[in-house]
Amino acid sequence: MNAGLAVAIAVLCLIVALGIAWTWRRAARQSRIFRDVSSGARKELEAKGMLINDVPVATLAKMRELTNPVAEKFASSYDPAIVKIYRAEMDKVHATIR
Repeated sequence: MNAGLAVAIAVLCLIVALGIAWTWRRAARQSRIFRDVSSGARKELEAKGMLINDVPVATLAKMRELTNPVAEKFASSYDPAIVKIYRAEMDKVHATIR
């Protein structure tokens, strides 16, 4: 593979990673809006007897920990610079969700 093609592929991967991160941030923002709007409906459903389970933050962290080996396996096949950018963006997303 020539250097020009390698650079083009790396740039494309970076664009894809940033696009994914942007999508996750947008989804997180939409989730917050949805939670705000749906809180009234949730209260109404709970008042009528519906049981709604929330996944605790600690459980979500445990789930991330358990799936980390799979993420690491796939990350090892990508350019480390792209993985670093992707993880930084995902950290921003996780910070907005908490």
